[in-house]
Amino acid sequence: MLHNQKVDFHSHFLSPTYCDYLKKYEGDKPDSFPIPDWSIESHISQMNQLGIAFSFLSVSSPNLSKADKETETQLVHKINLEGAEYVKLYPDRLGLFAGLPLPHTEEALAEAAFCLDELKCDGFGLSTNYAGVYLGDTRFDPLMAFLNDRAAVVAVHPTKPAGMPQGVNDDVPIPTMEFFMDTTRTFMYMVMNNTFGRFPRIKWIFPHAGAFLAILSDRVNGFAVLMKQERPDLPLDFKGDMNHVYFDVAGFPLQKQLHALLKDVKIDNLVYGSDTPYTPNIACVALSGGLEAVSLLNAEEKAKLFTGNAVRMIPRLGGILNVSVNGNSVCYANKPLTAKEKRSRRSRTLVAKLYGKVFSK
Repeated sequence: MLHNQKVDFHSHFLSPTYCDYLKKYEGDKPDSFPIPDWSIESHISQMNQLGIAFSFLSVSSPNLSKADKETETQLVHKINLEGAEYVKLYPDRLGLFAGLPLPHTEEALAEAAFCLDELKCDGFGLSTNYAGVYLGDTRFDPLMAFLNDRAAVVAVHPTKPAGMPQGVNDDVPIPTMEFFMDTTRTFMYMVMNNTFGRFPRIKWIFPHAGAFLAILSDRVNGFAVLMKQERPDLPLDFKGDMNHVYFDVAGFPLQKQLHALLKDVKIDNLVYGSDTPYTPNIACVALSGGLEAVSLLNAEEKAKLFTGNAVRMIPRLGGILNVSVNGNSVCYANKPLTAKEKRSRRSRTLVAKLYGKVFSK
């Protein structure tokens, strides 16, 4: 039976201003991918088809950082206003994850305050990098502090990596592989800079079932002993940080990714995502139906994935969906370190110290 209470954390809108930007700065195939057709009417129609009760709109890749600072700031503001107008048409079906004019931190701070206080947006949709400046960079710390103070929801979306080798896989569309690499690179960078620990109230959502994170988690935690020789002040707890963020399941997670991800995190960390309109409708239908039928999750776990975790993260959804859920967000502010995480961090620090003494001679 179709689950008609899904909350979609990974859906995109293409407003007139954003389409104009793409045509001027990116051409017909931004990120080597055609610009899809989109309208608010088609979006609502697809929500009904997929059993989506509520959808958060955000801008996909590319972001607007190819424009100069003043132009980008103006365009991002206008696109946010356009997104807010769509929400006004369907306030019980849509929410807005606003964009910010990064890498310009001061301008982003002003826009973030406007979006939360005036547009009443539900959170922010941020790219993995902006003109080569990645999330986790200390230049963004003032913005992160603001978002932390407001306990903001931040949905991360991959974009073209800042540097790509030339003449290698030029015929492979960038979203096919490079989006996963940039998502993984960004999470690692944020771990290395303790972004999650320093800003514990931000509710982070990482896309596409975490890209390669579950494949690398054991390897990274193993290498953390070596890395702590250079960064003894940092916890460097890759798996621990994974357990304090959310992952949407947009894309193709059912074949392998979901199994791997659930070895590192619990169902409480997962939310639904369609990736419409960039994912063809037939693939969205297949994923939706596959998640409803998958034997890996029981009925209670599917309810958390589709609805319950969303209400924990954004409580106002409870009134819209008539769902009451106990518990808090999985972010560090609401979910204390487990005893296992504390032991893991202490043991890694001890081993790193012993390692340094033995091999520094």
